[in-house]
Amino acid sequence: MNEPNSLKLSATIASVFTALIILFLKIYAYIITNSMAMMAGVLDSAMDVIVSASMAYAMFHAVRPPDATHRFGHGKAEGLGSLFQATFMLVAAIALGHQSLLRFYAPVAVEHELVGILVTLVVLLLTGGLVAFQSFVIRKTGSLGIASDSLHYKGDILMNIGVIVALAVSYYTPIGWVDGLFGLGVAIYFVYNGGVILKRAIDVLMDRELTQSKRDAIKQCVMNHPKVHAIHDLRTRSTGGQYFIEFHLEMDGALTLNEAHDITHEVEEKLLLLYENAVVTIHQEPAGIDDSRLDHVIKKPS
Repeated sequence: MNEPNSLKLSATIASVFTALIILFLKIYAYIITNSMAMMAGVLDSAMDVIVSASMAYAMFHAVRPPDATHRFGHGKAEGLGSLFQATFMLVAAIALGHQSLLRFYAPVAVEHELVGILVTLVVLLLTGGLVAFQSFVIRKTGSLGIASDSLHYKGDILMNIGVIVALAVSYYTPIGWVDGLFGLGVAIYFVYNGGVILKRAIDVLMDRELTQSKRDAIKQCVMNHPKVHAIHDLRTRSTGGQYFIEFHLEMDGALTLNEAHDITHEVEEKLLLLYENAVVTIHQEPAGIDDSRLDHVIKKPS
């Protein structure tokens, strides 16, 4: 297994075990405190365990090499894992929002707030360490699955800070509705994060083109070769951790097949320096021929 895939698997396994430890800590704290803010944390951590486990399962499939029935590889399993993650977050937001509204209008006394604060501080340290490792893996691999997982763990850091604030308010003041209000805030945050992850997953599963800046970089890289006349019908897509790049390469029609092959190989090597984990497919054409092109139908991106 190559280094990027090994890093992605390590990150998903670390995510599952961290989520399990945090879940047990929060369940203990909720039982002790009876806090709605802590219940939001329990629900969030339960979601983290399920989502991280499903992402780990998806990632084990995503890193598998191409086979007879999946010749493009299994990379879109990351997108499917992210889709499940987003759906679960949105369902959890509805459940948490409902319970928080009940607690907001009918406050319940919070107990042993200091225990809850201490547990939450430990959770913050664990989550911060996981996010730091995930950020390293994302920089190395560009993985959609790890990025989606990291996004809601970053939200957990903010949420846990909020839990501490809510518990502190309950401890030092008689204000009872802050606990329910915080739960509502977390539900809204779940909706936002779920929407972001959902969009990313759909983009991957629907083969959305790479950004215009990446397309421009590909064209510039190809055209930097002195024997390339033009490039057309550029098509790109991503599986979350891997790019697929296809285009027609126009060269002098008088070149021999071997010469055209050598130029094409040089162009491909340059592109792999630009995007290390890409799969590049190039169709060679004599420059200047008038044929039917995808570019004639699709005006943007150019």
